[in-house]
Amino acid sequence: MRAWAERLPDGTIFTGLTAAAAYDLWLPPLAQDHRIEISVPLGVRVRRPQVEVSRHPLPPHSHGIGGVRIATVAETVLERPMAGLPVGAGSEKWSIWARR
Repeated sequence: MRAWAERLPDGTIFTGLTAAAAYDLWLPPLAQDHRIEISVPLGVRVRRPQVEVSRHPLPPHSHGIGGVRIATVAETVLERPMAGLPVGAGSEKWSIWARR
C-alpha cells in the first residue's frame, strides 16, 4: 500500500475493501483483479486501471498507519458495506447497499 501511496496525489485516502484488508477485517474471497479503492479531494484526477476513485467534498475520516492515510474502521465498515461485492454475495440484510 505504501508503494501506491507514493504514486498517488496528496490527500489520497485508502477506502472500502482496500481499507478493510489493511485492517485485516474478514472479507469474502475477492477477484485477483479487484481494484484498489481510494478517495481523493474534488478536482483531483487519478486515472489508473487498477484504481477505483471516489471524490468527496469532505474527506472520509482517516488516520495514518505507517505513513499511509487509511479510512477509519468505522468509516470503512459503515460507509458502503459490501459495496464492491455482487448482489447476493453477502447477507441479504446488506443488499440495500450493493451497487446496482
